[in-house]
Amino acid sequence: MSRVAVVLFNLGGPDSLDAVEPFLVNLFADPAIIALPNPLRWLVAKLISHRRAPLAQKIYAQLGKYDQAVAADRNAIKKSPELFTAYQNLFLSHLQNKHLSEALSVLYEAAKQANTNAEFLVNLSELYLNFALQAPTQK
Repeated sequence: MSRVAVVLFNLGGPDSLDAVEPFLVNLFADPAIIALPNPLRWLVAKLISHRRAPLAQKIYAQLGKYDQAVAADRNAIKKSPELFTAYQNLFLSHLQNKHLSEALSVLYEAAKQANTNAEFLVNLSELYLNFALQAPTQK
């Protein structure tokens, strides 16, 4: 029996609906995504991005509801403060929307949680590292 691994990456995203197509072009122009010589890779990236942009814009329009996402994450934290995922989602929402002090507050809040396991603490340390890389001058 063969084993399959799935690796998930957060590649960021566009900061507005107008930025969706350029974001897709940059994504598909990466040689790790499309392994073609550069002029051809850029052309394929442009073609794919142009076709996919309208659907992707609709999806990003639904995802872009920052206040709703924050409220949902806060509600999840209230229900299950020992679970890491809600803190992670809330942190990333704040970080992606350039709310650095709020992002850091989420990390402090998560660090104060009692009854956490080692996995929670390791994941939290990874978010601190992510924050330090994203906002090195923030204290």
